[in-house]
Amino acid sequence: MLPRIELDLAEPTAAAARAFTSASKEVSLLLRGKNYLRDQKAFMAHLRLDALKQTAWAAGLVVVYDAIFSRDPEKDDDADSMMGYVLRPWCASFGRALGYVTVTRLLEAVCVEALPPHLAGKLMKNLFTSALRKYARFHDKVVVARLMLRTTARASLLPTLAVFLVEQLVLLWHHRRPTTYARATARNAHRWLLALAGASVGAAIGSLLEPGRGTVVGAVLGQDLACFHTTLYFHNERFQDLR
Repeated sequence: MLPRIELDLAEPTAAAARAFTSASKEVSLLLRGKNYLRDQKAFMAHLRLDALKQTAWAAGLVVVYDAIFSRDPEKDDDADSMMGYVLRPWCASFGRALGYVTVTRLLEAVCVEALPPHLAGKLMKNLFTSALRKYARFHDKVVVARLMLRTTARASLLPTLAVFLVEQLVLLWHHRRPTTYARATARNAHRWLLALAGASVGAAIGSLLEPGRGTVVGAVLGQDLACFHTTLYFHNERFQDLR
């Protein structure tokens, strides 16, 4: 008898994603002599088991935060309280977090395909290593802070746009009336612009204190304080850049 062969569909998918990223970086090296896409993250990295565990814990923190600071005291604690205050909010937070990162990776893939490597690379900068590279080059925190203001604005464009798009899908699910949807869309667009500005200013201030780690923490805090979105803070992917 011929041996039975079982195919794992997950491995080809992951292999194809790695091949796509590697091919893009090779093209960047050949055409420009410089790897502009060195800060690009793996497409499926956020779906690994360890990443999913971290996202689940962060979703739990969001639920606890909302239960303490955002819970409506006028609501009665009935038999449905566990479902209403824990399970549904946790699932919503977990799903939002996966949606944010997945849409970000999709936008990055589109940019790699549609834009020149040096332009696409500017939209995927690792703020931690970028600030350290600039500080090693100029040895001046003021210069680094000024440069990181622009770098962070460009690097935050795709992640904040991904959040905007995911929140628009949530609005489509909850708001059926056009007038309500239009007002909520305007509010989301305003928060998107505030998130971009807050991340840029926060990264510049953090770079004045400590280029690298301070840059990332400043960008995350600035983005969160500017748009008042706790989910962005707990699920912010930039914390992984500190590793």
